[in-house]
Amino acid sequence: LWAAARPSVDEVLQVLKAIKEQRGLSIERLLRQHDSSGDDKLAFSEFQKLLQSLSIDIDQETAAEVFKRLDRDGDRQLS
Repeated sequence: LWAAARPSVDEVLQVLKAIKEQRGLSIERLLRQHDSSGDDKLAFSEFQKLLQSLSIDIDQETAAEVFKRLDRDGDRQLS
């Protein structure tokens, strides 16, 4: 799946975008589907489960970097 042993944040974001488009979902809906706590926010642990469910196999450091990039308001939650 990845060109390098450790994919860049941009590569992971491109894969997420492609999956979203293939499934005809908005990012918000994709995130909402994995909101196990029901608070309309995605914690990092929920985000990791989302990545696993999409077969996006990346290390925790890369996942944290992707999460940080998506966390626009810096509250450590995706909403």
